[in-house]
Amino acid sequence: MVYSRNPDWYRAKHALAVELVNWSKGPSDGKEMLLKRAEECVQDLLREADATLQRNVWGRRASSERELRRFLRDDIKPAAQVLLTEIDAAKRSLRDGADPGEATATARAVSAENSLDPDINYALARLAAQNQALFDATKYLQVVVGSTARQQWPGLAHRIVRDPVLTAFAASSSLDPAGEFRAYIDEAREEARAQAEAKAQTQAQVAAEAQVMEARDVDAPAAEAEDSDEDAPPAGLD
Repeated sequence: MVYSRNPDWYRAKHALAVELVNWSKGPSDGKEMLLKRAEECVQDLLREADATLQRNVWGRRASSERELRRFLRDDIKPAAQVLLTEIDAAKRSLRDGADPGEATATARAVSAENSLDPDINYALARLAAQNQALFDATKYLQVVVGSTARQQWPGLAHRIVRDPVLTAFAASSSLDPAGEFRAYIDEAREEARAQAEAKAQTQAQVAAEAQVMEARDVDAPAAEAEDSDEDAPPAGLD
């Protein structure tokens, strides 16, 4: 589908599902229908995301496709899985006669305690950090580090460092019992700093070369005019 290549489609689909869940917490009737529609939104979102992640693309679209894949893998899918957990908890509460708002309020904690899925807990860590719940964010990231194979720690450290929500927070936190993961964070931060400096130098060089070319373009007409004056015969000799 064409819209599956647009990140905004995934954002809008996820936002709609969140709104439906929020509406189900209110006093209005039709809570079950709202939760059902929210679940359908999330399942549709996950199906489309999986189809996109499995799609092979070559040529000029390959670069933008890589960015979309990263967005789906790191942001959309974990957030959708967490939301699906909240919806399931709310539906169970309705069946038991409880308030679905209370269930969704505790669903994130339930999800973290019963799941070692690093992607889900990574999404929970981002949500906690955004809400300044730093203790919870630390707890979720500790689950992520503990459930990630040690040989994959360098990649995880780079993912955290590139994450604007978690990078500063993770640099000041101990995420494993021995504190060994901190070394990978420091290494990833140093590499990111070096890459940023190299990019800035390249941009400055390109800008300087553009200025030189622009100056040449400005000087060229004047030089041509001087040459034409030298080639012209002296006045009175024609």
